[in-house]
Amino acid sequence: MFFSVPLRADESTAAVARNGIVAALGVTLVGWVAVRQSRGSGRRALSVPQLVMLAEVAVCAFALIYYSLAIHGSGQLVGVHTRLDALYFTMTTMTTVGYGDVHASGQVARAVVCVHLAFNLVFLGLLANLVRRRLVAEQD
Repeated sequence: MFFSVPLRADESTAAVARNGIVAALGVTLVGWVAVRQSRGSGRRALSVPQLVMLAEVAVCAFALIYYSLAIHGSGQLVGVHTRLDALYFTMTTMTTVGYGDVHASGQVARAVVCVHLAFNLVFLGLLANLVRRRLVAEQD
């Protein structure tokens, strides 16, 4: 999905803003579902396939934001030149590995990474809560 999103270096500022808004809405949706489930206000707990699907949406959205910053942000990200670089940076950030070969250097990129890290905390908490619920349900 991420590799099929039309995004080029010669796009207008409006097109870049549109893509950023769409990606931010995707991340917001995933975050909303995660918080709703963690508070227990959902009708039923998320299943593992649903959680994986939410993670995929978040990965694609963050990768799109990072790629857009790389091609339009003039130095916001060091080491991101292709879509695969953006996906790689997203995955290393999402998995909390962070090799350091690609990093945020501009203020906007650092702000996005901060949002990404906060999202990761919520998402990992949701995953831990899902595992706990499953273990408790199996013991009953």
